This record gives sequence, C-alpha cells and structure tokens, in this order.
Amino acid sequence: MIKKRPEKQQKSENIKEVVQQSQIETVFNQEKIIANCEQNLNNVTNKTASILDKFENCKSIGKSRDIGKGAAALSLVNSKNGMRVTLGAEVYRRINSPDKIQIAFSADEIAVFKSLPENKNYFRPRITGKVKKAIIYSADLVREITNKYGLEFNNRVSYSFYDVRYITENGITIALVKVKK
Repeated sequence: MIKKRPEKQQKSENIKEVVQQSQIETVFNQEKIIANCEQNLNNVTNKTASILDKFENCKSIGKSRDIGKGAAALSLVNSKNGMRVTLGAEVYRRINSPDKIQIAFSADEIAVFKSLPENKNYFRPRITGKVKKAIIYSADLVREITNKYGLEFNNRVSYSFYDVRYITENGITIALVKVKK
C-alpha cells in the first residue's frame, strides 16, 4: 500500500504538469494569434495611410446651406435669368394654396396670405414641381423687397428665409416670414 501512494502521487503530479504545459501552450498560441491580428491591422492601417498620402487636402472652406432647417419659407432670386419670389411648399399649403397671393411688409417680416376682396393688389403664383412650390415672377416685387430690407445682390443671386410663423385673422391664415440679412 505504501508503494501505491507514491505512484498515485507521481501520476497526479504528471497530470498536473501536462495540464500546466497544455495551458502554457494555449496561452502561447493565443498570444501568437493576437500578434498576427495586430500585424494584419497595422498592415491595413498602413495601406490606408499610404494611399491617402498621395492626396492633397482640400483648401476650400465648406459653406453648407442651412440644410438642417428644411426648405426655405421664402426665397428671393435676382439673377440674369430672372427675378422671382418663391414660397416654400409648406408655406403655400398652410395659407390654403390660393390662386391669388397678397404680400405686405413690416419692419422685419414679410406677410404672405390669400388675397382679400377689398385689396386689388395681388400676385398669381405659378405652381411648380411635385412639392407644389409657388413662384411669383415679378421684378417689381423683388426690387421692392430688396429696397425695403436693404438686401444686396452684389455677390449673390438669392436670399432664403427660413423663420416663419403663422397667425389667423378674420379666418385667413397669414404666414409671417422673418427677414434676416
């Protein structure tokens, strides 16, 4: 019996040693795999960097239109191709898509609404596109707005205004477009 114990103990120690050796090999293999992955990642990164090294960075400064604000409520165009005022589709819809449009001015807003019977001064818009924007082709109207709000078209052909609010008076919806230079 005494002899069997050391044999069992020796076997147990051998098994422990084999398990430890196996664990060491597993860790070693995992480290090899990680090293190969890191090398592959470095190769990909270096390839990308080397491709971009052949390019020169753009020097122009990006000026994006106010895309985040959505469509303009009102745009004013003064170009060699014509002068016009464009009402955004949402504005035109909210004032009930009239056949006649009247426009009035305050110190910092343009009022756009369906024509009133007692006022003979109105504009007939042309409706364009799937979104149904209303376009008023009137050089006189563009000049009047330009002069009223001190807009300058020296280095540009258009102004777009996005800030709009709606009120209702006497059953007529009025769009009030804030003019900002």
